Amino acid sequence: HHKHQGKADDLNAYFADIAQALADTHEVLVAGPGLVRNQFRDWCVKHDAIVAGVIVDSISADHPTDPQLVAMARQYFKKFDNMAADPSTAA
Repeated sequence: HHKHQGKADDLNAYFADIAQALADTHEVLVAGPGLVRNQFRDWCVKHDAIVAGVIVDSISADHPTDPQLVAMARQYFKKFDNMAADPSTAA
């Protein structure tokens, strides 16, 4: 029981640090393996509505390299910007 409690506290502190680092960000794409990215989004909804509001999506990525992550972000934000710019594509 105590192990899980400690882990949850560590995760809370970790999420708080990430949210603080993202404070002035306009668009956030959360990427990574497993459930932690969704836990982070849920944490933001409860604890940091501003950051929650700028998270545009959460995508599964199994330990991408830095170049893969940059390519993914470029592809994603280009698509996202195109959708935002063209009201006819927004569903």
